[in-house]
Amino acid sequence: MSVRSDERKITASRWGWIAIGFTVASVIGYLFQLTLDHVDEPAALGEFVFYGLFAANGILGLLSGVVAIATGWGRDDSTVRFGVIAIAWLIAVQTLQSMWD
Repeated sequence: MSVRSDERKITASRWGWIAIGFTVASVIGYLFQLTLDHVDEPAALGEFVFYGLFAANGILGLLSGVVAIATGWGRDDSTVRFGVIAIAWLIAVQTLQSMWD
């Protein structure tokens, strides 16, 4: 699978794209969670955003990132990079959350 731009073509396996997709969804969930931290919201909405949008997508990104690294090791494309990005996102944001709380 590939995404084409004017000058460069980014190729990766499906696992790489899945890892990046879950990572982007987790980033969006985290930004939404940060927004909800500064407004009054129902508790159920806050829990859904944290566990449903941020944490679940982050964990799925971590798992698919590990699979992307394992399956993409011999490939000459962005699969391993996408897997590393997914894992690094979860480690970085968990570290930030641990320091913040």
